[in-house]
Order: sequence, then C-alpha cells, then structure tokens
Amino acid sequence: MELSHTQRMDTLQKQLQEVLTVLHSSPSFIDPNAGVLGSGPSHSSSSHTNEPHRQRQMKLDFIRFACGEPTDWLFAIERYFCFYNIPNHEHLLLVSFNMDPPASSWFHSLDQDGLIPDWTSFIIALHRRFGPTKFEDPAVAIAKLQQTDTVTEYYVAFEQLSRKIPGLSVTVKKGLFLAGLKSIIRCSVLVHRPQDVHDALAYAKVYEEKLTGHRCKGRASLLYLDGSEDDDGTIPPDGDPPP
Repeated sequence: MELSHTQRMDTLQKQLQEVLTVLHSSPSFIDPNAGVLGSGPSHSSSSHTNEPHRQRQMKLDFIRFACGEPTDWLFAIERYFCFYNIPNHEHLLLVSFNMDPPASSWFHSLDQDGLIPDWTSFIIALHRRFGPTKFEDPAVAIAKLQQTDTVTEYYVAFEQLSRKIPGLSVTVKKGLFLAGLKSIIRCSVLVHRPQDVHDALAYAKVYEEKLTGHRCKGRASLLYLDGSEDDDGTIPPDGDPPP
C-alpha cells in the first residue's frame, strides 16, 4: 500500500535523525560552534573570550635578544604579543626565557634588584643599557642627515633614525625627510605636495631615475662629439678604447 505524504515525511525525518546521530558520534565531526575538528563537547564563541592566549594555527618564533640596538627587536616582540593576545603581566616572563648573554645576565641582575617591575620599566632600562647614548641623540642625527648617495640608501638611514624617536608626527617626519634630500630632487618633489614620507619617497625615486637617464644621454653625447664611437655608430663600453 502506498504511503501517504505525511507518512513519507515522518519516515524521512527519522532517517535524517539517525544520520545526524551517527555524525555526532563520529570523531571527525565538525562542530559548527567551535569551528575545529574534534569529538569533545562544543564551545560557543563566547567561551573563548576569557582565554588569555589566542590560539593560532600559524606558529611564530619568539625572536631572541643578546645585544645591539633594541628598537627593531622591541617592535617585533610587541607584534608577537599582539598576535597571540598575551597579557601585559606575562611579557617579562616570556622575554626572560628568550635572552642570551650579555642581555640575559643584565636582565637577571635587574630582576633580582627589583628594578624592572613592569613592561614599561623594562623598555626604559633596555634603551638605557643597549640604546644610543646621550651623545648619539637620534633627533639631532636625523636633523643633520643628508642624502649623499641614492634616494633608497638615504631613506634606509632616515627610517633607522626615525624609529628611535617616539611621537614623531607624519608632518614633521615628512619635513625632515625632504630637508635631507639633494636640492635638485627636493625642489621637484615639493611641486607635488606629498602627503607623507612614502609619497615623498616615491616622487624622489622617479626624479632620481630621470636624472640618471639624462646623465647617461649627456655622456653619450659627449662621447659622440669626441669621436669615441665605433664605425657602426655604437658607443664602446666603459674602459674599452676606441678602435
């Protein structure tokens, strides 16, 4: 006898329930709430808000420190703390496990004397021990910095100094960068009114390439006027005497 529509729906619902029961009992069941594989109880997203550390599938190594200028190292480990959501009161503990001599000996001495009770105190002490001395004031150095070679090399030196000056505004940083450029490049960049250092750098590199191209063409013209070209009209490479 043919089943009615209601009976067929009841049968399908029972079969579906049986399938779901089997799936829930499987160790590879994907929990839609937890979002991970596992056979344990499901956890809603709100249950993770109180966890001090954020679980990440990608593993990052904690960079060790021994000596040298600490600015870049501090930047890297603070990004590490942010990535893993590590609370402030655990920062010093992690750092103590990832130091090598002479920094580790220095840290141990200050810790025993109670001179680094928190993260802020540690940063100040670190800069006093391994940072530039008062005779190497980065604010003075960056104001005197001038481009002597390529724009890229000047920018690298500028960035190294600017990272050591906390609170440097975008406008002041841009002005200092422009002031150190070669005058012929600086004047061309100012025409475009760059918004920040990155804009100024892009314009400066363009004009540097133009200047390099013009110099190459000017040199080629001089070689042509001197008669330093081959019979086929090509200019010999540097160091090769004309035929």
